Amino acid sequence: AAWEGGGGDDVRPNAAHFHAVLDATSARAATDGRSTGTCDAALSLLDDLWELYDACGEDDARPTARTYNSIMNVLAKSGEQKAAERAESILAHMAPQDGAAPPSPDTVRMPPDVFPDVRSYTVAIDAWARSNTGGDGARRAERILRRMHAARAADPSAPAPTVACYNAVLHAWARSGERGAPGRAADVLSWMGALAVTGAGVRPDVTSVNCVLDAWAKSGERHAPEMAWDALVDTMHAYDAAVAGGEESAAPRPDVITFNCAIGACRHVRGRTTGERKDALAIARRAYRVLLARPEFGAPTSETYASLLSAAVSLGDGPSGERDALVQEYFGRCRDDGLLDDFTLGLLRRRLSGDDAFEKLLGDQMEKGT
Repeated sequence: AAWEGGGGDDVRPNAAHFHAVLDATSARAATDGRSTGTCDAALSLLDDLWELYDACGEDDARPTARTYNSIMNVLAKSGEQKAAERAESILAHMAPQDGAAPPSPDTVRMPPDVFPDVRSYTVAIDAWARSNTGGDGARRAERILRRMHAARAADPSAPAPTVACYNAVLHAWARSGERGAPGRAADVLSWMGALAVTGAGVRPDVTSVNCVLDAWAKSGERHAPEMAWDALVDTMHAYDAAVAGGEESAAPRPDVITFNCAIGACRHVRGRTTGERKDALAIARRAYRVLLARPEFGAPTSETYASLLSAAVSLGDGPSGERDALVQEYFGRCRDDGLLDDFTLGLLRRRLSGDDAFEKLLGDQMEKGT
């Protein structure tokens, strides 16, 4: 306003000022969750920046790939309906050579010399991962990644997918809730690994592996505990082999999140037989013991204990009182490790509602803790 009112160049804004506003908007949107009007406000800022550039003609006021990436990031974090489509529309305007028609009616003014970089693709993929559109969003995210690969194959100067690009797609499948999502995530991970072996891609990192395990944990599929355990064991074996071969960086090192996801896959056993619930609990307990035996992978967290307690409660109680004994054991360890929090207490209240065992547990364990 000061510059428009006749101020000199020392008060004229530039693109960096707009980027700062857009970055603050995306940070606020990520914290506040779903909002209304955030997408339109971001695109309105783009119009304002173009008006500034048209008025002053200075290079520092000209929209760049950074500008469009910042706008897509706002759209990705906004939680608004159709935000992912609008983000992909901007990417399509930046990369018409990809052959993807803009999927939304937004008219986006684009300089002829602005092309997508790695950040552009990553944010567009992330927008679909956050879109809450289930399997459709995951498929759209994977489609962008594959277009990125195709563009790179056709033009070596085009941006190459990074591990963050793959992980955003894996995250999309993990949170999609679609039946078969863990298999789709595992396929993407295998593709990623195969490309890395040939030198045409990047190696998976521990987040890549964790996304696949998280997909099993969220799936509720009947064989999820066994599949998650197998994935955990495969990851540990690959890491141990890499260390033994003197190339530790050749394989991702599991961390506590890896174990938490494997244990978490044992929580959702509703509707299963007693034998299946016992098998799931045995896997959870085995993963916990391995975590304690391998401190290089990290220490248990409150989430570790919450998942263990949930698996123990799901066992149901019998004449032997096995469930109550296990719940008391893990509750006590959680308390002794200083990790007892409101989430864990709330989980037990919900799962043991109307059960005298919970009140007795609280009384016994709190007394032991004093």
